[in-house]
Amino acid sequence: MKKIAAISLGVLAAVTVAWLGAGIWVGQRAQTALQELKDGPSNGKSSVRLTQLKHERGLFGAKGQAELTFEPGCAAATGAEQAASIRINYSMSHLLLPTSVARFEWQIDKPDGVPNDSRAVLRAFSSLTGMGTVSINGAIRTDMALPEVSVQRTGHALQIPPSKGFLTIDGKAMSFGWKFDRWVTRGDGQAMEAKDIVIDIDLKNRHLGTGFVRLAAEQVSLGMGSLEGVSLRSEATERGDQIDISVTPSVRRLKAGDVDLSDLTLEMALKGLDTRSVETLSQIYADSCGMQSLTMQEGQKARDAAVKLLVRGLSLGVSKVSGKSADGGIAGQLMLILDPSKDANPSLASQFKLQGRLEVNGNLVPAPQRELAVQLGIAVAKGTNLTSTFEYADGLLKVNDLAHDASALLAALKSADAELQALMVEWNRPQTKQPAPQALKQAGEATTQNAPAIAPAADPALAPLDGRWFSDEGKYGYRLSGGIGTVTVSNSPNFKPGDQIVFLKPAGETRFVGEQVQEDGKSYPVSVSLMPDGRLAFQGDRNVKWTMRRDD
Repeated sequence: MKKIAAISLGVLAAVTVAWLGAGIWVGQRAQTALQELKDGPSNGKSSVRLTQLKHERGLFGAKGQAELTFEPGCAAATGAEQAASIRINYSMSHLLLPTSVARFEWQIDKPDGVPNDSRAVLRAFSSLTGMGTVSINGAIRTDMALPEVSVQRTGHALQIPPSKGFLTIDGKAMSFGWKFDRWVTRGDGQAMEAKDIVIDIDLKNRHLGTGFVRLAAEQVSLGMGSLEGVSLRSEATERGDQIDISVTPSVRRLKAGDVDLSDLTLEMALKGLDTRSVETLSQIYADSCGMQSLTMQEGQKARDAAVKLLVRGLSLGVSKVSGKSADGGIAGQLMLILDPSKDANPSLASQFKLQGRLEVNGNLVPAPQRELAVQLGIAVAKGTNLTSTFEYADGLLKVNDLAHDASALLAALKSADAELQALMVEWNRPQTKQPAPQALKQAGEATTQNAPAIAPAADPALAPLDGRWFSDEGKYGYRLSGGIGTVTVSNSPNFKPGDQIVFLKPAGETRFVGEQVQEDGKSYPVSVSLMPDGRLAFQGDRNVKWTMRRDD
């Protein structure tokens, strides 16, 4: 018995030591993790950074103060680039328990680094407090509470009763929720009272943004009327290697004067986006200050991602619109569709489709207007109901199954293709607006180093352009061969006969895109059309236009 008791005591002592040691280890890891967050590099994107840290670690607990700085990133709009900081006082216990490895409490200190007109509101939120846990699997949850917020300024007032919320982070997943019983704002002669306000965020992948965000209010009272069942929901869903995105504002009932509407919904959708392309473009957008400052490699990656996005196809538009009144209702949709490309190049002219339908029932449309719509073929009547359908595909436009001339739309799509190709060229060579190489100024030397992004000279689609061309406006000329233009007559000291200043590739049957060195010695993107009269119509930077005539 004594041996059993001794062994039991030994096991108990070992377990106790291990338990206490694990608590000390968790405390060390927490301090290291916080320090790594503070010392980590900034990536240039909009982010929250830990910029200051005062951490005091005890044996089984810790306390301190952390400063979080909200940095909008270099892609932020002008006027929104100012960073804002808040300080958080915290304490934690890192003694292991069966349900958690650590518990913590925190409270926001006063706000700093924000405009003066925002400080009164942020100061009111500085009493935000929270307490939470870190579970054994690493998930973090904090429950938060906000006391009553009351801000009174000349001509303005804000009042929010006490409210509660929560935040959970579990690996890639994140959930956030907040509930306000009432929210009242007054100012500039306007007033708004909202009741039962809910904020719900449930992201399956917070890095990619998949999941949903919902802002809703059961009642909203305004000076001009009232709303019931107001909701704004945004959702992104992964479907294989594609993402579907939808944004849906809706109102169960709207009353304003003599207007009484119900079941109002407008669902906007963007479907079939290639996931990897979206990730690449999002990353490059943030790193390059909103695509304003691209490196060569970033430009090529952005071009490849955009091409893949368009080649795989997608759809966007209003997937649902509906509403009712005492006189009737409407329901419809309008979707723009890009079918998958038949080759590795996007072509709006061949991929684009349009599908739409609108139904109006009851007496929403007065009889004279209803009869006119039917006579013009815009709608088909069935009793007092009107239906309108329209679709476009392969150069054919149908309205209520009747064919219509779509040449203008097809021409616009071809023009958009040329602009798209020019944009791709610019992304692929972001330095195109830099001064032309010095070789342009040396007799007999060609700027062929500018040409890799342009189509090979052997492309037969470029053969109709071969020959001598001259500009009566610019008083210069060149010989085109395989899409490359060699100067024959110069109007600038920055290039002379023998230099190559034009680089084109096909973008359609009579459309071409590429680059041209202008009088200032800089290279700019151009789009070109071969006109019926044989001339070349150019459109360059800042929508500058000119023509070239044959000079053979």
